[in-house]
Amino acid sequence: MSGQWGPQATGGVEVIRKSGGYIVLFAFLSPLFMAYRITSGEPNTAPGVLIICGLAALLGLRHGSKGTRFAHGRWISVVVIVFLATYPMLAYAFAFVVGSMFKGRKLSLSGLKWGAKSDRQEVLASPAPSRQIVAVASKGWSKPGGGHVGWDSDGRYIGANARGAMLVIGPPGSGKSAALLIPSIFVMPGAGVVSSIKLDLLQATAFARASVGRVFHFDPGGGEQTPAGVIQARWSPLVSIRTWDDARMIATRMAAPFLGQDKPSGESDSHFMEKGRDWIEVLLYAAVLGNHPISTVADWVQNPDTADVTTEVDSALIYAASSGDQGARIAVGQHAGLLAIPDRERGSVKSSMTRLFRIYGSVSAREIGTNPNFDPKQFVRSSDTLYITASPERQQEYAPLISGLLEEIRFATYQRHAAEEQGFEPQRPHVTFILDEANNTAPIPLPAIVSEAGGQSLHVIVGIQDLSRARSRWGQAADGFLTLFPTKVVLNGVIEPYTLDALSNASGEYDRLMMGYSESTSYVGQYNIPIRQQNPNYSMTRQKVLHQGDIASLPPGKALLFEGADWFLVNISMHYSDPLWHSVKQDGQMQANQLAQANQAAFNFGPNQVPILEKGNE
Repeated sequence: MSGQWGPQATGGVEVIRKSGGYIVLFAFLSPLFMAYRITSGEPNTAPGVLIICGLAALLGLRHGSKGTRFAHGRWISVVVIVFLATYPMLAYAFAFVVGSMFKGRKLSLSGLKWGAKSDRQEVLASPAPSRQIVAVASKGWSKPGGGHVGWDSDGRYIGANARGAMLVIGPPGSGKSAALLIPSIFVMPGAGVVSSIKLDLLQATAFARASVGRVFHFDPGGGEQTPAGVIQARWSPLVSIRTWDDARMIATRMAAPFLGQDKPSGESDSHFMEKGRDWIEVLLYAAVLGNHPISTVADWVQNPDTADVTTEVDSALIYAASSGDQGARIAVGQHAGLLAIPDRERGSVKSSMTRLFRIYGSVSAREIGTNPNFDPKQFVRSSDTLYITASPERQQEYAPLISGLLEEIRFATYQRHAAEEQGFEPQRPHVTFILDEANNTAPIPLPAIVSEAGGQSLHVIVGIQDLSRARSRWGQAADGFLTLFPTKVVLNGVIEPYTLDALSNASGEYDRLMMGYSESTSYVGQYNIPIRQQNPNYSMTRQKVLHQGDIASLPPGKALLFEGADWFLVNISMHYSDPLWHSVKQDGQMQANQLAQANQAAFNFGPNQVPILEKGNE
């Protein structure tokens, strides 16, 4: 922190008092020390001499590390001690110099090891940087670490706690992706989901992530071409349905965004939407029992009460019920009740069902739901990576499908965590969600997710341009983002007033000492001799620790980290210009190519069936 940035004269009024009384005391006692040396048999190695020199060395080490003046400026006492007790003063002086080398840092035995490598040096010197960076990111945590934040001035790694969410705030071009999100993908210890409106995150990290697991790309609109060697993810809600209760949960999640919406006239159609949800859960379960794709369910929804659809649905349900499926028995009765709804009311229910399944009127959505190859429950128990992309113009249309997939992965993670806590499954690293430009992606209930995810093995990293974008997306719930996200990283160039005010208030206030003086001139004597007097005056004024201008204009190469209410400046580096991230990417790509070649040789897979990544170029 420089004198040109941040708070000035923090800590209120400094009470200045003369310290070092024990230095003066030792000066008075130094004749006794000399007498002890003379009377002892071995004056230089007597136990008392060694003990006093050791205490003097510890005192000098403490003073040097705290940045105090040498012997608190008690120079007369220093001269006396030098003449009468030379060895303790030499020990103090030597230790003071050593301690000053660690000024501002916490002293520890590890910090005193000569030639100890920093975290950056460990990664750069490692034969496997892509694995070493994950190990470095987990230092200091009882479990694998969270997202990447930056480095301190000594090259030590700074990362987020995986039990809490991480918020990255930065305007376009500030390094939100290049300095934080992309490195966070490199350090993910387990399965991870990366959502963005562009392919830049995938192109920068997919080849390295293939060294630890499979790499999937999910683009429901088909607007972005899946790179060679990356698996095109195909998924539909039917993948997560194994029981009748699963079908009920899936239908409830599909209807959740529509329930409670009012018509322009002020009337609510929640009743019809709830009935439509009940009907859809019957159709979903019948499709699973009959091994039908999601496109068949979409066709059923158009005319759910026709004889052909009714016969096919009832046949699947009745057969399963006869085999002892209690859920199918419930579904049969529920289906009969829905078919008995009066025609006029049934028309409104069918209209609500069509709204829920509108997404599957798209050819792309039907194709991506055919022959699914992505199972959320298996995914959260792997080290795979899923990249979700959809261009801004397609976000609104495909939002239900994207948010549905994210929700399925979220709840699968929660179920996995519960099984681990009960001892039914082995402990695994947390699942990571990295949501770039989260306000422009699918409408997931982000505030609710962040408030509960950390304790259930889900680490959420969100990137936004400023808090006003979050407010426009999530309303008043976004006002609590600074509390919901324990780790907040602010990049240079944020000038949106609401964001600056919120962060400035979060930094707190302090009493700044203000000093001034008044000058007066009086004339005395026969010849009016002028006598000038200056009278100093002191006052305190309450100021914000960080003003809005400080937050908007950070020093070059720095980011502002808020950990709770505490703030720090950290060093950041762009992944494309930092040799460390370049080595991590190159090593991951090399390991991925070796793994792909081994799979081809062992299983005779084709080049598009295993994650063979780009060869020889970046």
